[in-house]
Amino acid sequence: MLLCVFHHRLVHEGGWSIEGDPNSEVVFLRPDGTRFGFDPAPLAADWFDRFLTDLHSYTQQTGTDPPDTA
Repeated sequence: MLLCVFHHRLVHEGGWSIEGDPNSEVVFLRPDGTRFGFDPAPLAADWFDRFLTDLHSYTQQTGTDPPDTA
């Protein structure tokens, strides 16, 4: 497995480890042995309300709608 210099040092000098095999899932383990997950963190319960507040604030500050990034 190829790693950039930063992540290579985490494994060899920072106490992190890698488990798995080339034909299956590879798991990164923190120095305390806990699995480093790739699942995104769950959204906060009020994420939509916070989104609308931020959107309203943006619109008020700029006088325009947010740019279309699609």
